[in-house]
Amino acid sequence: MRTRLTVLAAIISVTLISVVTSASSASQLNAASVETNNAQIPADNAVLSPSDTVTPTVYLPFISKSRPPLFVGMAAQWDSVGYGRGSQVWDAGQHLTRNLDTMTDADTIRSNNYASYSPNPFNWPNDAWYSYYSVSTLEFKASSAPPNPDWKWDGPHWILPYSLSLSHGITVMIYGQAFLVSGPYAGYTAFGQAVQYWQLTNRDKFLLWDNGGDWKEYVHAGEVTLRYDAGTTRLGIYYNELRHWYYRGNLTSNTVQWIENLTSTNAWPTAQSTAQGVDLHAPISSITETGTERTQQERGGNGRPNTP
Repeated sequence: MRTRLTVLAAIISVTLISVVTSASSASQLNAASVETNNAQIPADNAVLSPSDTVTPTVYLPFISKSRPPLFVGMAAQWDSVGYGRGSQVWDAGQHLTRNLDTMTDADTIRSNNYASYSPNPFNWPNDAWYSYYSVSTLEFKASSAPPNPDWKWDGPHWILPYSLSLSHGITVMIYGQAFLVSGPYAGYTAFGQAVQYWQLTNRDKFLLWDNGGDWKEYVHAGEVTLRYDAGTTRLGIYYNELRHWYYRGNLTSNTVQWIENLTSTNAWPTAQSTAQGVDLHAPISSITETGTERTQQERGGNGRPNTP
């Protein structure tokens, strides 16, 4: 009997030594794991056991929360090219930057905007202005400049309001004009961000610009194309507009086309920041702000073709 107890004690002793050794090894491995992962996983995502004995570290998965579409610090830039063709031939470019820099009340965010032109065949001056948007609805609220009555369509939104809920095959109204929706499609932004996007095209011909003179600008059916991120940013990523000049009610061969791309933004966590070198705090100057913020210089009479 005494011999059996002696053997059993030896077995227990060996087992305890094995357990201690295993725990020590696990502790060393765990320490190495903590050191390796410390630089990759935020401290507030690491959960340690309060037990007195050493146990493996448990990490919760890192969940990246998507940013709201509008937030203080958001910045974006759109670059466009314009082509005048017909009796007057010209090429131009516009570079529009938005910097959402402050909340003016609980639901209103301010966009500090700056536009420059290059090429600039008509010597349009640079423009700077403020505009205001609802954070909860993404709707335009106000501007530091009055609207221009020469524009008969306010143009596209630069960010989709929540009131526009899109799905394939439906028709939506944008400032009084019908647009056909298709998608979403897979694609990339001009700076390489993968996106799913909606595409909208105008259903009807409509009057775009009229200053009361002999010349008017129309867009024909299917000649305005808009693309918006179908994800969380809801940003306008592409805009193509072909306009036709009418003289005293008659269609001419003169056209103007503007093609615009979103070229930089920090709205996506992985996206590049807004391009540097643009003065976001230039003095406020005269500019039209309605829905699209078309400038008087860029879209007005300076681009009118010669009288036939």
